[in-house]
Amino acid sequence: MCKMPLTRWIANAAARFSSDHGAVTHQAQEVHCSRQSVYDHAQKVHAAVAAEHSGGPSREQLIQEARPGSWASGSGTIRRRSSPTRSAV
Repeated sequence: MCKMPLTRWIANAAARFSSDHGAVTHQAQEVHCSRQSVYDHAQKVHAAVAAEHSGGPSREQLIQEARPGSWASGSGTIRRRSSPTRSAV
């Protein structure tokens, strides 16, 4: 079993998902592990990223929220929260 830091797993995933011919073989040789390990790491990184982003807003929702004038109030203005009043003693 090949033990390596998480950053190498991410580098392996980058090699796997690149379109460069021979990138997986080159990465495996570079970090002294098998090509299968590169593929396994890529699958695990992909699964972790997918799990982290599941259930969040879609790209379209984020674009809508980022457009000027589309804040939650719909008016394009930011409202201050009212602070609790203090009673005089």
